[in-house]
Amino acid sequence: MAGPIMVWICFSYYGVKKLIFIEKKINVIKYIRIPTDDLDASAETMGLPEYNFQQGNDPKRTANMIKQWFAAKAVELYHGLLNPLI
Repeated sequence: MAGPIMVWICFSYYGVKKLIFIEKKINVIKYIRIPTDDLDASAETMGLPEYNFQQGNDPKRTANMIKQWFAAKAVELYHGLLNPLI
């Protein structure tokens, strides 16, 4: 039986560039590797000089280490609803 799967995706008006499936639970240290390894590279390949990053409110995504990483990279975080009508 399959367990939970986390999907990390980088998309913009210009298309989808990264789609990563994570099939097991991860902690903050493992989570931070995803944007570290893939976020800037994805934005660069799409020709995006600036971008917003949206993520859910899972505790590992809101940990101080994550907030500090995004602040150091000057990445604007967006925590709004994907569909505000729901």
